[in-house]
Amino acid sequence: MLKKLTGFAIFFILYLYNSSFSQGFKEELSIKAAAHRATHGSPLITYKGNIYIAYVTPNLKTVVGSNQNGWKWTTVHDNTANDLTHTTPSLGIDDLGYIHVVYDMHDDPWNYSISDSPEDISSFTKISSPDSRMLKGGLITYPFMVRDNNGKLFISYRDYVNKTGPGDITTRRTTNGMLAWYDSQNKKWISMGSGPNSAFAEDNSYGVYKPRIRFDRNNRLHIAWVWRWKVPYGADAMQPSYAWTDDKSSFFTALGGSYTLPITHTQPTKSNGGLVRDVSWTQYWVALNELRVAIDPQNRPHVLYRDSDKTYRKHSYDGSSWGDPVDWPSNRLIIGPDGTMFNLSNKKLEVSTDAGNTWSGFSYPESGDYEYIIYDDWYLRTTENLRFQAKRKSDHLLKIWTFSISNETDTSPPNAPKNIQVTSGDN
Repeated sequence: MLKKLTGFAIFFILYLYNSSFSQGFKEELSIKAAAHRATHGSPLITYKGNIYIAYVTPNLKTVVGSNQNGWKWTTVHDNTANDLTHTTPSLGIDDLGYIHVVYDMHDDPWNYSISDSPEDISSFTKISSPDSRMLKGGLITYPFMVRDNNGKLFISYRDYVNKTGPGDITTRRTTNGMLAWYDSQNKKWISMGSGPNSAFAEDNSYGVYKPRIRFDRNNRLHIAWVWRWKVPYGADAMQPSYAWTDDKSSFFTALGGSYTLPITHTQPTKSNGGLVRDVSWTQYWVALNELRVAIDPQNRPHVLYRDSDKTYRKHSYDGSSWGDPVDWPSNRLIIGPDGTMFNLSNKKLEVSTDAGNTWSGFSYPESGDYEYIIYDDWYLRTTENLRFQAKRKSDHLLKIWTFSISNETDTSPPNAPKNIQVTSGDN
């Protein structure tokens, strides 16, 4: 009897927990897309209440759309490579409202266009040298754009460059990590690196792979990346590394140790907080390239990766060290400014308001197995609600859903983010 009563009590508590939420999905878009599924990019952003998205159509055109006065579309590229895991686009909006889109690259020269007018997708100009708006680098992969709290546009990406000296990499080239921010007044990108290639991280023995960037509430930029030994390509990566910067030029480990740019593989260590987890340089982690970084309301970074046993694991920085790994249900790590955690799986959304101790699950409005799931970082940071895209595997139907949630048992407002200076009504 005691066991039955306990079970009922647990059920009742969970019922109360779930019923304490006011939540709902709203479908913003449903449209056919190509089979592209890479999630390294930033194709979705909400600006001044309007949604902007870039995606690849079934006939391999890269288009930009907005729901301003109804959904409208402009083609920026007619012939996108049918590379399902690399050539997906990324999109960003600068502090003057101009729309930047990069697309169709896997170790290719820049494909980069900017809208001719702010908040207007009707026409774009493709950027090339010697235009001052051109980015550095020649063989680009994995571009990712994000706005800081003041609306400045930042980008991270990988470049494939000639080695600058001897090293273990068996080819004449290595891959580096690049960061830049857009100076909208002077219409040019400012590199945040050093050395011959202006990289923030580069090594002749270890290639840099998929740098990830996020901003905290104090406008600090957090960066995480992994390395590849001997060859800059392959399924295996190792040594998840971390850095932060406040001024775009001085980079530090989690414990505040200074980096020298470009960061080489010997600089981040477990003792200085630069390594999230230490792995022997001769030991590969299969598919570790599923790296993610998120920031909690206390401005502490959390890094997610897939381990050698194909289990996703999260490490959290507690102010003095990276904690022990915690198993995580997917390769998506999302933390809102109020601390709400979201997990976007292939079939449902899970939400936690207690740092991941308990979760509430919400099935997607239309059943199916979904991929190409990417959330709108700017919308989450400025509204505390979740907006994301997801593509159904069976028919390649691309959805945008907005999920609004509030905990009705907690009536206290969240702390306001610091350094936010956005136009009134900006989402």
